[in-house]
Amino acid sequence: MALTANIERARVQEWLGNLRLGGHTGARLRWAGNCTAPVEIFCRGLPDKICVNLLTEKEAASVATIETPCRKCEPCLRARSQLWAARARDEIAIATRTWFGTLTLAPAQALQLRFGAELQKDQQGHQLGELTEDELFTAMSKGATAELTKWLKRIRKNSGARLRYILVCEKHKSGVPHWHVLIHEYEGKVTKAKLEASWRYGFSHFRLVERENIKTAWYVCKYLGKSALARVRASQQYGTPKAATIADQIENQIAVLMQGRRNAMTSVNKGNPTSNASLENSIFSTSF
Repeated sequence: MALTANIERARVQEWLGNLRLGGHTGARLRWAGNCTAPVEIFCRGLPDKICVNLLTEKEAASVATIETPCRKCEPCLRARSQLWAARARDEIAIATRTWFGTLTLAPAQALQLRFGAELQKDQQGHQLGELTEDELFTAMSKGATAELTKWLKRIRKNSGARLRYILVCEKHKSGVPHWHVLIHEYEGKVTKAKLEASWRYGFSHFRLVERENIKTAWYVCKYLGKSALARVRASQQYGTPKAATIADQIENQIAVLMQGRRNAMTSVNKGNPTSNASLENSIFSTSF
């Protein structure tokens, strides 16, 4: 019995030795694609019970080395650009209408964001003027996030339409960020005037996109392949509009159910008792 245990222990040690890479025991998972400078992540797992019986706990602990994309080299940037362009093409093909536009910052707003970024850096203990151009661009982009959210909310509120979107932030020659936008209509319509009037942080221009014109998707997303600084913001499950539509339908159904329940409870509170049967009908009248 002891001889058998020793043989099994030797086999396990040999197997682990074959997987030993760079001083770590475990498997190597290559998820970096064509990345020229993959980033290695070491994941240490809990010991397997069988291995613990044959080896020491330290030897039995499993370690996997995962190669992930660096997201900065040329192949990574090109792959990112192609992926988002393909998603945008799918959205354009299914949407009722699609608007293409550009959002820029007025000089006063750009200066405000610049001062805000410098002040935040100063509060962290750095001297004014220490921000590099790339750091300043990143800080200004983050500073404009709240205004972009307000812009999207204004559009939805003023139009009542169900929209999906993608925004790609690009660095201008001056270092100031600007955004290329696709707005996809699925239910209801939004006008050019409302799109442009809702952006109050600078200048904007929009035009309709032909469904067959796939070059627009490439034009918006090509900036993602130029620089690792380019940022993208998009609707949930962007590029899979069918799945998103199902999720929206379920959300709408739940909203209808909850509204029916609130109406029924309000009727009861006003002194108009509702029977249990009618209350149930008001709540569950909508089927999935």
